[in-house]
Amino acid sequence: MLKYKTFLIGLIINFCLLILCCVLIDPYGFYNILSIKKFNQQKEGVRSVIRYVKAIEISLRKPQTILVGSSRVHDGINPAMPVLQQYTPVYNYGIDMLRINEAKKYLLHAIANTKVKRVIFGLDFFMFNALEKYNPAFDSTLVGRQINYMDIIRPSLPSKYVITDIINTVKISYTQPDRFEFRNNGYRPGNAVFYHLKDYKKLHYYTNRTFLSNTSSTPYYGRYKVDEQTFKCFEEYLDICRKNKIECILFITPAHALLDGEGLHLTGLWGNMEDFKRRITHIATLYNTSLWDFSGYNYVTTEKLATPMKHYWDSSHFKEPIGNLMISQMLDPQKKDPLYFGTLLSDSNVEEHLEQIRKDRIVYLQKNKEDVKWLNDLYKLIQDHKPIPKSETENIFF
Repeated sequence: MLKYKTFLIGLIINFCLLILCCVLIDPYGFYNILSIKKFNQQKEGVRSVIRYVKAIEISLRKPQTILVGSSRVHDGINPAMPVLQQYTPVYNYGIDMLRINEAKKYLLHAIANTKVKRVIFGLDFFMFNALEKYNPAFDSTLVGRQINYMDIIRPSLPSKYVITDIINTVKISYTQPDRFEFRNNGYRPGNAVFYHLKDYKKLHYYTNRTFLSNTSSTPYYGRYKVDEQTFKCFEEYLDICRKNKIECILFITPAHALLDGEGLHLTGLWGNMEDFKRRITHIATLYNTSLWDFSGYNYVTTEKLATPMKHYWDSSHFKEPIGNLMISQMLDPQKKDPLYFGTLLSDSNVEEHLEQIRKDRIVYLQKNKEDVKWLNDLYKLIQDHKPIPKSETENIFF
């Protein structure tokens, strides 16, 4: 009996120590009790459960301004920008591979857990792909209701996943001491995501192949379907904002022209992209909601492929200065900064805007023949179902 009690006491002590270890190391970034460089600054546990973390943090941080979108927003727009501080706190609610259906659910979740006054929503064309309404990691039992204490402490309970996340947090924090990827305000800085990026062109190659392939696990442009439900969901999103007196500002994100330009032409989706812009412009106009377009063929999106690049990490993700510029233009358009590159859309100017993009494309094709050929060669490999050349997959990062 004594041995049994000793064993039980030891088990309880070890259980409590593991919980304490999880709380102090904090691999999911919930508690913020201790943050030590080379020990736990890099919250590796967040990576695999980003949708869970965002659902919890919106309750913990209680933001009044939320920045919504996919990883493009998550990695490129800093909530700490001074121009965003009208309604604080400001939280980056960006979620990788976000779909419009999910975005609506996460908006309702935010409303259930905090007082939202402003939403700034970065829209992607792939977000409206009807082939995937929700990411497989979306948890309908969590998103949409008030968060409770058990939801917060659940990741702290011992399990093989938690132990692995604790170990990885300490390991990566020690080996990469200047990496701080997952911030308390929801931001994930691009220089931490693309840590020690060595070859920008190769990363563009990898990203474009992912988007254009019809065998990618996540459907992007290689497999795309349009339906009415996605646009209805978008309209419902704006209706929720209106009913809850939430200021909503919309913008179309600026992927590189070799992806959300030439990539769409190669896959035969350019016409769908134009229809997408017409549809969301009309809906935004009906709801008296501003919609900016930063995509197309402008001085930002047509940057030549090089290492390093000024505006992009890869063909999908813009850098923070571009995020800052877009936010400044949307919130202070009267400033007339010569670097501003977006267009405020309405039913009255959308056709003229689309025609200007077509003209800008002609200029781009004439000036960037080498980059366009590079993309066409890549797409031929994809169409022929040939593997990525080894030379394109090596030494992308230091």
